[in-house]
Amino acid sequence: MLGKWSQSGEEGKEIITIDSSFSKDSGFVYKIRIFGKDEELAFGDLSYFNGELFELQGNFFLMLSTDYGQLSEIGRYNIATMIPAYYVIRIFSIKNDMMEIGILDGEEFMKLVHNKKITIKHEVIEEKDDGEPVDIIVFEKSNELKKKLIELEKFPDVYERATYHKIK
Repeated sequence: MLGKWSQSGEEGKEIITIDSSFSKDSGFVYKIRIFGKDEELAFGDLSYFNGELFELQGNFFLMLSTDYGQLSEIGRYNIATMIPAYYVIRIFSIKNDMMEIGILDGEEFMKLVHNKKITIKHEVIEEKDDGEPVDIIVFEKSNELKKKLIELEKFPDVYERATYHKIK
């Protein structure tokens, strides 16, 4: 997994760099940097994450959380008020210089919650006129959230799939 990745396999609009890893009780944690440019909106983005790689029933996932150590301009009092947020990435395959991933689709996930196909501790922040959530905060602990990922295997459309190629 280490190296630079993009959807085209070349330097371009979005590059994911996976620099290093260290072992943790539950698996490996990777240092991940995502750099992207959006010409239409005329802005760039640089984000730093810690990515915990773990396996559940033969399936691999990467749970990304903000690497607060990279945010040198933010004070400890600001960080204390931040709610930890995670991106869940399903790793479908890694072969040679290609990686197929699935990013949890928030809209599809919220439909499952709204239609009670999956139960999860949450609070609705914003909802549509019909009561369907637009945005939620999930209150599950990490281990409970991992159990929910096993349930999500019944709903393959909950992941937006993308293929990345290693930049040579």
